[in-house]
Amino acid sequence: GWYNQRLTDSVFLLPQSLYYQLADAPLNCFGLGWGKGCLYEHGDVVREQGGQGLTTFWMLKNTQHRLQWLSLDIAQLELLSIGALLGVFWLPKRSWRRLALLNISLLVAAYSLFYFAGSYPGAGARFLSETLPIFHVGLAQFNQRTRSFLFLFGLALCGFALHGSYAHEALRSREQAHFDRGTAATKEPRFSSSEVDFHLNFNPDDQPPKVLFHSHDARELPYVQKPEGQDEIEEKILKQLSEEEKNILVPTEARLLHFELEAAWPLIAQEDASSYPSWHPASCLSGGRGLRVLKEGPKPKIRGFFVSASSEISEEYFVRFLNRKGECALMPWSELGLFRGSSQLNSASMNALFQHLGTREVLLDAIIVRRGAPGPHELNGKD
Repeated sequence: GWYNQRLTDSVFLLPQSLYYQLADAPLNCFGLGWGKGCLYEHGDVVREQGGQGLTTFWMLKNTQHRLQWLSLDIAQLELLSIGALLGVFWLPKRSWRRLALLNISLLVAAYSLFYFAGSYPGAGARFLSETLPIFHVGLAQFNQRTRSFLFLFGLALCGFALHGSYAHEALRSREQAHFDRGTAATKEPRFSSSEVDFHLNFNPDDQPPKVLFHSHDARELPYVQKPEGQDEIEEKILKQLSEEEKNILVPTEARLLHFELEAAWPLIAQEDASSYPSWHPASCLSGGRGLRVLKEGPKPKIRGFFVSASSEISEEYFVRFLNRKGECALMPWSELGLFRGSSQLNSASMNALFQHLGTREVLLDAIIVRRGAPGPHELNGKD
């Protein structure tokens, strides 16, 4: 309770639950029950299951999958799991047998309502790992009854020899695919001479998260620690930069500021909405990604990006998003009913976007601040 209160300001709200509320979709997608399924973290699983979350068929299929992996985890050979289960039935006291079987049954039944099978090479049946000590006691009891330790041990070694290399190769291939996809997606875009890109990088390895600037001459500036407050963020960061870096960051010629919305994920807050980074082949998207926002209620609102108005330079604000044709489109800040310096898309502006698209979801690319008079091709992200 105290741990939850310190991290989420609520005794009953778990940090993991708060994370999924801000970082995945649809709303309340994570948990036990039919219809559950998160589109970002487990998107491939949800799509394979039909896109509507957990169903009875997939509940049974996932349970069969976990039990198959569990039978291998017990002693590296599936056949030995039969001996382990017999050993549980052969425990000397009836109360021990009942308690052991009750624990196994409850855990298998509870996790049957979780949409993600959760097993992969090298990790086994993760969600049923708590039952392994019980099965190992059963295997010891089976060995005591049959007096076949050397035979059982030999079978376990043979099982590992047969399965181990394949499991490690499958794990290597799986992780390599994730690495290759991530490397391809994070290649830096080329900027025109009038652009400055602003990224709030969400990286679990960064403590705390960092802000990274890219200048028009593609020189990467040093990481700057994110300030505590969210208001007037650009002014606070500028104070931490050297004079040389300020000159590159704020060139005197006309330029665009791109506030990449997917880089602000997870958002600071959202109401009647859910959001997650989403891939799309549109050439105008930086890195091929945008922030997909789903309407979950009548007044959707998101907050998590930063726009600071300048009193010295004339500025215009735009929201860039994907239209129904899969092309980047712009909507002026004024048409969304927003003021300069705002740090959120309020319910009126979000509903305006949803109404414009005729859907309950939108793929947002960036907030663009135009200073001076660059050509429209620059606003649309084309050279």
